[in-house]
Amino acid sequence: MRLFVSFIIFFSLGIQIMSAQARVSDQPAPIYRLTVVQHALQAVNFQGHSGPPEIDLNGTVLLPRAQGTAIVEVKNGYTKIDLTLKRLLPPTQFGTEFLTYVLWAISPDGRATNLGEVVANGSDKASMHITCPYSTFGLLVTAEPYFFVPYPSEVVVIESSVRHDIPSAEWKRCSPNMRSCRAVSTQ
Repeated sequence: MRLFVSFIIFFSLGIQIMSAQARVSDQPAPIYRLTVVQHALQAVNFQGHSGPPEIDLNGTVLLPRAQGTAIVEVKNGYTKIDLTLKRLLPPTQFGTEFLTYVLWAISPDGRATNLGEVVANGSDKASMHITCPYSTFGLLVTAEPYFFVPYPSEVVVIESSVRHDIPSAEWKRCSPNMRSCRAVSTQ
């Protein structure tokens, strides 16, 4: 009789464990998986050009259709940037905590400077006319919870890329990260 009772208890525990495993496997899979990729951004020295150079802005894997241009002109003591972006989707697609986009200038030594909030004009386009304290930098656009954040988030949606008409001697590589930015190499 004891053996029979022990067998029934053991059998019922086995059924409970199997049903718990079945419940775990019945749960839905995550909506997306996060892959962190770290790479260097190309910073360009904008001084000494015959005219204001234009750089391309391309979407990352998070916002691949986004694109834009920036016309950069170094003046006496400051740098003027005229930025246009298109195909911006709402930042909430990256999570409910992301409410806006922010434009960042990344210096060759890795310092990130918040240049302002990127606001779409009621469609999927945005434009900005801003100044920057650097003459050598790269540009990033990140999704952020609010516009006045001190450091860029990991949600980089757009980054600058150097055009072929800008000599490679005028670019440097910089590597921004969330809390502290530092250069990975310089040319």
